[in-house]
Amino acid sequence: MASVHLANVPKQPDLDSEPQFNSDLAFTVDYAIGSNYDGFVVYDISHPEDP
Repeated sequence: MASVHLANVPKQPDLDSEPQFNSDLAFTVDYAIGSNYDGFVVYDISHPEDP
């Protein structure tokens, strides 16, 4: 089964500094959490086409 690209969400301003990257990702039923040493951001992925 091939994966399909549904959406792209740019990094939030507080997390887009270099050379920090989203080094950790966690998933729950409806949320994806990306984090690094500068903080974290929570994405609602209940509708994957419009996170």
